[in-house]
Amino acid sequence: MNLLIRPLKYINSLPFPVTVRHYASFGHIGRRLKDGELRSKESWQTLRDEHPRYRIPQDRETWIHELSLNKDGQDDKLQERINAFVALIEKEGIRTVYSIGAGGGVFEYYLKKRLPYIKIVASELTQMGVDRLRRVFIECDTVERFDALNAEHWKKIGSDPEGVVFIYRNEREFSDEDWRKMFRYMDEAGVQKVFLGIMYMLTVSAFVQEKIRNLKRRFRGESVTFVGYLRSHEAFRTFWEDRYNEREISFPNCRGLYLTRT
Repeated sequence: MNLLIRPLKYINSLPFPVTVRHYASFGHIGRRLKDGELRSKESWQTLRDEHPRYRIPQDRETWIHELSLNKDGQDDKLQERINAFVALIEKEGIRTVYSIGAGGGVFEYYLKKRLPYIKIVASELTQMGVDRLRRVFIECDTVERFDALNAEHWKKIGSDPEGVVFIYRNEREFSDEDWRKMFRYMDEAGVQKVFLGIMYMLTVSAFVQEKIRNLKRRFRGESVTFVGYLRSHEAFRTFWEDRYNEREISFPNCRGLYLTRT
C-alpha cells in the first residue's frame, strides 16, 4: 500500500512550479470591492469594515469578544499553531517578531499572551489599518505602516539576528513578481530569518476542488471575486532559492516554512 500512496502523494503535490488565479465569494459585499477584486487597500478596507468574517472592530471590547468567534484565521487549530510557533521561537532564541500584514492581530495577541517578553512589531499597509490595530491591540509593542514592496521599509528591519519576519495567511495577495521582489529586498536588507504560515498550497485535488466550487457558485448566481493566486510548493521555492534555506515546521491547518539566510 505504501508503494502506491507515495507516488500518488507526489503527483498530488504538483512537483513543479504552478501558479493559478484564485477566486472567492464575499456575498453582496464582493460587488462593492474596488474593480471587483480583493487586490487593493480600498477593497481590504471594505472587507475589514463590513464583512462579518474579516471585520476588525473599532473598539477593544468588541475585538476581545470576537477573538473567540469563527472568523478568518480563528479556527480550532489556532492554539496549536501558536504552540508550534512558540516552540520555534524558544528553540531559535528569537526575541522580536516582525509581523507583515497583521490584519486583526489575533495570532499576535495570543502569541504575546504566551510569551510576554517577545517584542512584536505588527504592521499594516494602510494608516487606517494601523490606527485601528493600535486602538484594539494595546499589548502590541509597535504597530506601524509597512509596504512589503518598498525596499526601504525592509531596511528598517535589517539583519536583526534575534528577529524573525512573520508572514501569515496572506500569501495569495502577492503576484509571483511581488514575491520575488520581496525576497530580493529581504536578502539585500540582510534579513536573517523568515517564517511563512501558508494558508493554501496548490495541489491537484485543491485545483479541482477550486474549479468545482466556483462552477457551483456561478450556477447559484453568486458573484466570485479575484483575490490573488494559489501556488504549488515548488513555485514558492523559486522565490527564495539561492537566498534562503528552507525547513518545514508542523503548523496545523497551514503549511509552516522556516527560512534562514544562506
